[in-house]
Amino acid sequence: MLSTDGGHTFTEMTAGLAGGQAELKYDPYRNSLFLEELEGMEGSIETRLLRSQDGGSNWEFLTDTGSGITFDADGRTIYRTITGQGYSILSSYNNGVTWNWLKAPQNVEQMWNVVANPHWPHMLFIPVAIKGQQELYISKNSGITWQGPKISIAGDGPHRLFFGNDGKTIYGFGGLFSYHSNDAGESWTECAFTDKGWLPENDSAAVVDPRNSKRIFLATREGILLSENSCLSWKTMNLGLASLFVNTLAIDPNNPDT
Repeated sequence: MLSTDGGHTFTEMTAGLAGGQAELKYDPYRNSLFLEELEGMEGSIETRLLRSQDGGSNWEFLTDTGSGITFDADGRTIYRTITGQGYSILSSYNNGVTWNWLKAPQNVEQMWNVVANPHWPHMLFIPVAIKGQQELYISKNSGITWQGPKISIAGDGPHRLFFGNDGKTIYGFGGLFSYHSNDAGESWTECAFTDKGWLPENDSAAVVDPRNSKRIFLATREGILLSENSCLSWKTMNLGLASLFVNTLAIDPNNPDT
């Protein structure tokens, strides 16, 4: 659905879509929309990727190999993750028309979606499981080589990353453990534990205040949490919520108090 009047009215934009569960992504560098549609087979880890270059009026199919999508700050490269046919990364330099294969870190047993730093070109992060440890690796050359692990724990480590506007501040969240970095992922500090429910499995489950990277909001199954000290402590922000089951948050960049 598309609104051009601040959410007062919406227009359906479904030409070329198959329907079903999907996640919408906006490419800020090429003014394109990308849509991930889950494959029809239950339990599939592959997703269909579609693209619109006219604001969502029409959609074209790109690929059903891999999952996820992330945009390099170089303004030209996009990435997907391969987990069902070995562990690899796909990159495209022509808006998803053709794809190149990149190697993941060695000895990977499980891999989550690759994430690009939206403020630092060519910087990628990949959460993986290796020999029972959940680890986080970093690449500074668009996935050609990997450094790490930067985090290694025996548990449910961070596999969702959220970035401050400075590019150096990064928050990493998993089911149980969460971390904070203020040096673009070179070192990490464990966040204060919260028992307010699990973080939803989507890229909109947290937002960092664009004016102050120490402030981050979390969507949980028991409401919204706010930290004002780089996740050293949390407080609830639930006044006025009709439901405490929150799965998506967004900040208006032109009015960050909204």
